Amino acid sequence: MRVLSPLAEINFVIGKLSREGDTLVIRGDPASSIEAEVRMTPRDAAHLFSSIIFNPTAILYFLSLPFLIGRRKESKSATPTNEFQRLNKPW
Repeated sequence: MRVLSPLAEINFVIGKLSREGDTLVIRGDPASSIEAEVRMTPRDAAHLFSSIIFNPTAILYFLSLPFLIGRRKESKSATPTNEFQRLNKPW
């Protein structure tokens, strides 16, 4: 997952999921650009769920995932990329 903001571009790879009380904790994988932790409250989760369920674009995206994943694997094998060119540049 790529997070873009005026401060930085972050490659966030979802690592460990856990629950602390009512909060879902999503910790970044060591492969991420930066060590990060996302905390999702029940209200956040409900908002995310309703945003996906009632959005036709999101529904079509999830339905097309099998085709998108297959296409990405083919394009990755055809063109090698240099990860050092995509370093995090926060300033």
